[in-house]
Amino acid sequence: KLLRNTEPALPLREKAIGEFLTLLGTKKTKNEVRQSCVQALGVITHGSESPSAKKVFDQLSLLGKKARNKQEQNFTAISLAYLGASVDDSDPMRQDVTRFLVDNVQKAGTGYRPWCGMALGVMSFLVQERGGQVNSVVFRVVEDSFRKEKSPSPKACYAISLGLMKNEAAKDDIRMSLDKFRDDGFRGYACVSLGLMGAREHKDFITRIVKE
Repeated sequence: KLLRNTEPALPLREKAIGEFLTLLGTKKTKNEVRQSCVQALGVITHGSESPSAKKVFDQLSLLGKKARNKQEQNFTAISLAYLGASVDDSDPMRQDVTRFLVDNVQKAGTGYRPWCGMALGVMSFLVQERGGQVNSVVFRVVEDSFRKEKSPSPKACYAISLGLMKNEAAKDDIRMSLDKFRDDGFRGYACVSLGLMGAREHKDFITRIVKE
């Protein structure tokens, strides 16, 4: 975090990136340290200005497929989202990150899929904050995953992702899901999603859920 707002090409930043990559390439590195390195790389690597950006992408995408520790694997998705958001809309790095996350939302194991769905929402949120726009396939794949998912916990991930995207096309699907699912955890996240979208037309319904 100390390096996050420094100049992207600062030598100390590159030194830290190199150190984290080395730790991730060492089998003896403890799981908690590996998880922290994965998160840190997403925070401090600026895709368009860091000489190490390609190495970071390659390492994170490799761990996204093969990490032995599940939480380390899950964190790669969010770090890739930060990496993808750090570049301009037309940058190949954005395209590579988008392709990786979209493919894994559709094809990865059941544990990693929701994290990749959430990561697409995080990337979209960060990109929109900077006045940019992600590829429309990002919206479609998360919408489709939300509609198809039957389990409350991963469905909640997709709901939050849609909220972060401010994907207003999904408002009605999320609202209807509140009638179909009675799981309190899911319903809470679905309400948060509607709030993130600014869905004021559903304010009275959400108020009723709070009273229940």
